[in-house]
Amino acid sequence: MQIMADALGRPLTTSGVKEASLRGAAVVVLERLGRDAGACTAGARWSSLALTRSKRSARPANAQRRLYEAVTSEPTS
Repeated sequence: MQIMADALGRPLTTSGVKEASLRGAAVVVLERLGRDAGACTAGARWSSLALTRSKRSARPANAQRRLYEAVTSEPTS
């Protein structure tokens, strides 16, 4: 997660739910039934440690973004 936070240059928060896939499936079912699943707890927070790491990762990240847009024809945010 630290590598992801550094590469994105932004903080990340993990899910506090141990079985996130199971919860995700339950949320889909509840939404289909027109019910609210409620909020879940947040887990650990990871901050970008060094701006230089983010800068080093920016070039490959931009290349990945361009490739994704070319393959899917969808812009990334």
